[in-house]
Amino acid sequence: MSPLLVEELGNKGYGIWETLLAITGYLGILDLGLGPAIMRHVAVSIGKGDDIELSQIVSSGLAVFSALGVIALGAMGALALWPELVLNLEAGSEPLLFLVFVLSGTNLALQFPGTVLTGILLGQQRHVLVNMTRVVLQIVGAFAMWYGLTRTEIVGLVVVSSIHLASTVVLYAVVLAWLLRQPQRPRVLRSHVSWARIRELYSFGIKSMLLMISDRLRRSSVPLVITHTIGVERIVFFSLANRLVEYGSQFAQVLGHPLTPYFSTLAGSRDADRVQGEWVDMSRYLQFVHAGLAVGVLMLGEDFLRRWVGDEYALDGRWVIIWSGLAFLFSSIAVNSGRVLISLARHERAVRIVLPASVASLAAAIPLTIYFDVAGVSFALFAATLVTTVLLLVESCRIVGVGVWRFLVDTTGANLPAAVLLFAVLFGLRQWHVPEGYAAILLHSLLGGAAYVLAGYAMVLTARERAACRRIVSSKAESLRKRFA
Repeated sequence: MSPLLVEELGNKGYGIWETLLAITGYLGILDLGLGPAIMRHVAVSIGKGDDIELSQIVSSGLAVFSALGVIALGAMGALALWPELVLNLEAGSEPLLFLVFVLSGTNLALQFPGTVLTGILLGQQRHVLVNMTRVVLQIVGAFAMWYGLTRTEIVGLVVVSSIHLASTVVLYAVVLAWLLRQPQRPRVLRSHVSWARIRELYSFGIKSMLLMISDRLRRSSVPLVITHTIGVERIVFFSLANRLVEYGSQFAQVLGHPLTPYFSTLAGSRDADRVQGEWVDMSRYLQFVHAGLAVGVLMLGEDFLRRWVGDEYALDGRWVIIWSGLAFLFSSIAVNSGRVLISLARHERAVRIVLPASVASLAAAIPLTIYFDVAGVSFALFAATLVTTVLLLVESCRIVGVGVWRFLVDTTGANLPAAVLLFAVLFGLRQWHVPEGYAAILLHSLLGGAAYVLAGYAMVLTARERAACRRIVSSKAESLRKRFA
């Protein structure tokens, strides 16, 4: 949808929307890390089979998050009184900014209690329902956005913010309806709202909050830095290129998202040896996905961006793709480190070493953006990712009880040959033919992906894992043969 948004909103309107997302991202820190805490404690309670504890966690979480939602709405309402000051715009240059701020604030306010509802399902390992609902809403929302922007006279930013609000309402309505249908659903009781339980959640969550602040400083600050240094209309040249990288990153993160409650459940069962083994194996699998996507974006990202939105955005976004793609690739080394630390409630030390790196990157981003435009802020983010990846890897290996070198050999060492092969294949294809259209880009992706998957099967998987894959494929093939016989 980005080309449509740029065309209909313009560079300035698109930059305003990105800045609004950054502001709501900052206000999301109000939960003080309770979101991950609730998901983790729900999973642990399920692992222990303690229904009373589960009810106390859910009841207390809903009470706190509902109050936080009201506070967030009030904060956005206050900012709506001076939107031009917040966005570094001339007074009256954009219509209905007050309404756009209020709609975005309402959306954020609903997300706070909604986080508890989705946290229950994620803690129960019911990721499919949440993810499938989000996929359907993305498709329906894309059509609604196209219609609203191209077939109505409504102000574009009002259309976009209204559709985002409607998607949030529908998502949490579906989740709530599903929870109410469960015979063994957690009970929400006023008597189970416990200050002791809230303090327990906060004692865990405050550590997660600092990790969240670290991430928000690196990411949500970018639109604000660009807005107040080189202008809101320059955000689009960073955001489109960076978003292309984030599409791959978010896909890989979704695949690994179930592992946080999974590791929490293992922690609840006190099986430390299994946590260690599963963490190394899952890291190896996810590294394979991360590295493949990162190399693909680095090699084909600029070509896709040129075909997607045009030469101007591809040229200005070239170094954004390079630095963001390298950050994505390097972060794959510690792809599961944050998850396992949060799951084991051992992330307090990581916070103390990761947060300063993010603060330093934000400070460096301001002069780098002034002198090197959007490429400068991208380099600042890359440097922060480099530092935090190393620190998180060392800390997670220490907590889980695995040597750093052994971890790297078992995971990155297994994936490196396949990643190098993918780079070589895509580089060779590019020497033969520079992809200019979607069909050519897809062909390069398929050929490179096929080589990468075959290399992964041969070099990343163990002999036992390859045998298991063959049994699964054979079983599925036999089922299909019987069905169509």
